Amino acid sequence: MLMKKYQTGIRLLFATVLLWAASTSVSHAQFWSAVTTSDGSTVTARHEIGAVEYNGFLYVFGGRGERAVERYDTDNNVWEAVAQAPLDVVTQAPLEMHHFQPVVYNDKIYIIGAFTCCYPNEPTLPDIYVFDPADNSWTTDGVMPAERLRGAAGAFVRNGRIYIIGGNTRGHSGGAVGWFDEFNPADGSWRVLPDAPTPRDHFQAAVVGDKLIAVGGRQSNRSFEHTIANTDIFDFNSETWSSDADQLPTPRGGTMAVPYNNKVYVIGGESASMRPAHTEVEVFTPGTERWAALDNMLTPRHAGGAAMVGSTLHVFTGSDIRGARGETTSHEMIDLSQASTETLARTPPPVDTDADLLPDYDEVNIHFTDPENADTDGDGLNDYQEIFILETSALSKDTDDDGIEDKTEFDDGLDPTNADTDADGLLDGEELSDYNTDPINPDTDADGVSDGDEALVYTTDPNNDDSDSDSISDGIEINELNSDPLSTDSDADGLSDMDEYQVYGTSVSDADTDNDGLSDQEEIQLHLTNPLNEDTDGDFLSDGVEVSEYQSNPLNTDTDADGVSDTQEVVLGTSLTEMDEDGDGLINEIDGITDSDGDGLPNYIDLDSDNDTIPDVLELGYADVNQDGMTDDSALTPTAVTIDTDEDGIPDYLDVDSDQDGLSDYVEATSDFSNHIVRVTPTDSDANGIDDSYGQTALLPLDSDNDGIANHLELDSDGDGLFDIAEIGLIDADEDGRIDDFTDIDFDGISDNGIPALGAALPDSDADTVPDIIDPEHNRSGCVISGTPGPADPLLPTLLLASLLTLLRRQKTARNMP
Repeated sequence: MLMKKYQTGIRLLFATVLLWAASTSVSHAQFWSAVTTSDGSTVTARHEIGAVEYNGFLYVFGGRGERAVERYDTDNNVWEAVAQAPLDVVTQAPLEMHHFQPVVYNDKIYIIGAFTCCYPNEPTLPDIYVFDPADNSWTTDGVMPAERLRGAAGAFVRNGRIYIIGGNTRGHSGGAVGWFDEFNPADGSWRVLPDAPTPRDHFQAAVVGDKLIAVGGRQSNRSFEHTIANTDIFDFNSETWSSDADQLPTPRGGTMAVPYNNKVYVIGGESASMRPAHTEVEVFTPGTERWAALDNMLTPRHAGGAAMVGSTLHVFTGSDIRGARGETTSHEMIDLSQASTETLARTPPPVDTDADLLPDYDEVNIHFTDPENADTDGDGLNDYQEIFILETSALSKDTDDDGIEDKTEFDDGLDPTNADTDADGLLDGEELSDYNTDPINPDTDADGVSDGDEALVYTTDPNNDDSDSDSISDGIEINELNSDPLSTDSDADGLSDMDEYQVYGTSVSDADTDNDGLSDQEEIQLHLTNPLNEDTDGDFLSDGVEVSEYQSNPLNTDTDADGVSDTQEVVLGTSLTEMDEDGDGLINEIDGITDSDGDGLPNYIDLDSDNDTIPDVLELGYADVNQDGMTDDSALTPTAVTIDTDEDGIPDYLDVDSDQDGLSDYVEATSDFSNHIVRVTPTDSDANGIDDSYGQTALLPLDSDNDGIANHLELDSDGDGLFDIAEIGLIDADEDGRIDDFTDIDFDGISDNGIPALGAALPDSDADTVPDIIDPEHNRSGCVISGTPGPADPLLPTLLLASLLTLLRRQKTARNMP
């Protein structure tokens, strides 16, 4: 067993030696060392950051999320946070910023062209943010030109100018460019320089002498495959580019780069060839155009920070695996003045017959393009540009088959890979040829409705924000009003949409906005009612019901001005338009809704309000020849005037004893004298408040002495010189024919003192069945003519005739007395 363990140990030792030999096959000494701080502090794990050295301090900015500014003090060997992220210029919220290369200018640190949230179409921050290490404060210093806006670019300072090279315009969704710009912070001016031969992003630039070295990076499109091997060099003296140098031995994106001792060090990165990040550090020497290798880093990383402090290269943070995961706090360093490198085999640019940046081998075997024609499909776009930048087909002039060639789409700002660039439902070609709309603007006329919806759904004009010219935009009609953008009167109510929307505030899609049964036009122009209120006069009857059902005035709570509100009349079932509902000549307001006689009918619809069998029309002094209980004159205007014969404050039509003589009007006015009756309940089968016998059996009321004054209105009904009150045996001390000490607390016209009992019938002194009050033959001279003359008395007729003539003469004389 011991021997077996010994043999296993020997094998492990031999394997370790082999691994060491393999790891040192390029570099013969290991000079990288991990940094352990004096206080145990570390940098925050983050990636896609920006790092720079200033006055012996290493500054770290940004990364995914809202990140604080951290600083490494090389003298004291500690990491510390010194400031928060800058605030957004507009929202004043802390900013997320990443994918940028900060530079030092005039003792301040400039950040230009940073991406912000969110993946994959990260927008570029247009503002130039400036950090002042003197007080750890943030300011801004202008903006990038809008037409040159991009992130993930390289940046450097030379001779008082800041340069931005490469980058991409669409975050991780493509749009790599070779743009090269110069910014002068002193006056805020920008200058466009010649584009680099190779568009690239996710890289860092470095300057050696008069040469800019652009190397590494990729052309992003949510993948790691399009890494860049070409080494592009810009000569500031001639302001020209060349790509004749050897290619980067290990193509990768997310690289870091620093210049030192006339060399450029390309550090780490990521690629599709491996899941872990790269540890390679490769060194380019301008002039020789050759590449060499430095020892690999201890920790694989991409998108981290790298900066020189003297001759020491510091590398920190980043992600140790491909993509957005694996953020690390690792910090390592190497003294480049003591490090050795090993020259790598030459990797000259591949054969590219048509100079389209695509090797002939790739064109033939991978892309199937013509290696001798830089524009295989003849659409005016370079094959390389189509495949790696625009991602269009190098074999078709119209990749998205929208009727517009790729070159035209590219030049016009359209997406040649998307048949509907603005996603409005219309093909780009259709917009240009059929509708004359803007294919990069989903709403050409800015009316709030997409061009596609206008053309295909609503058939409105996508170039006219008001297709029906009604002063309301199509968008408002469709999205807010639900009206017809092709009709000036969407609800066909006779009011234009413009007037309804801008003047009346009514619905343009509903002819009856308040749902009261009247169209808005009828309310506004015909009835003058409020089309937004179903009950304009507030009487709980809708305007439509008043107009259509009751023919009443929806602007007046009492249409017929009879003192009875329209609402009450509906409840009572009476007319809202008749001032005199019962036709008695008295307006309803005076008649009132009181039911004086308790028969269930309010006075204003009761033809006999006091149930005395005398119709109100007669008690009010009007003619009723046809005896229907209503005024004969249809043209008569109802009046508020009433008659009060006994002046007791109760009008006759409500007074049960109109002459206040102790006999009810019923007794005096009818032929039913069997009993002394104060109040009766007539037969009223048709429920109109008047006795059924009126107009059928007799002309009411009675006028016994034919003097034109009805019995119930005169104190001496039979004209015999005796007051009725005396003839029925009541005391009349003041001899005025009316009840003495009249008291009527209940206000019904009958004395509260009561009437003495008169027995079963009214007094009939001569027993002729005619009560004394209407019998002119009774008690004329204080005696009663009675008895039956015998047949043996031949003078009896003569005597009776003479007596009668004498009585008539006396009666006439009495009537003519003053």
